Amino acid sequence: MNQAVAGPSYYGNRHRFVGSFSKRFVYGRQGGLATTVAAVAEYAEGNRFSFTYAGDINNDGSFDNDLFFIPTAAQLGQMRFAGTDAQQTAQRAALESYIQQDAYLSANRGQVAGKFASTTPWRSTSACCRSFGLRTSTTFSLASTC
Repeated sequence: MNQAVAGPSYYGNRHRFVGSFSKRFVYGRQGGLATTVAAVAEYAEGNRFSFTYAGDINNDGSFDNDLFFIPTAAQLGQMRFAGTDAQQTAQRAALESYIQQDAYLSANRGQVAGKFASTTPWRSTSACCRSFGLRTSTTFSLASTC
């Protein structure tokens, strides 16, 4: 049965830093020309995501919302995988390695992964723009390039 459970929002970054800078340079005869240089930058904790199965495990008709059960090492040893014994051993080792390399998965073994409980690595974006201005008798026109 579906139940509303408090949890992180898909769009909820825990940490985000944003900064901006602009400087206007006036030059030319009687200050009739100007150039503005601006920059903006963002550094934020990564996007949220859920560990899910690739398929409809619970037969609810949706193929992308079934949260992944993170097995303990003992539970993983009892699981059956497809293929020969050697292939099953290789798949078991690959899943164990995948769980161990992820901080969230390794800390929550024996539980169902939380909805939007994991984040991608920190990300950064930046942009710089410049504007050129020309003062005429009554107007000020700009041409921008970003």
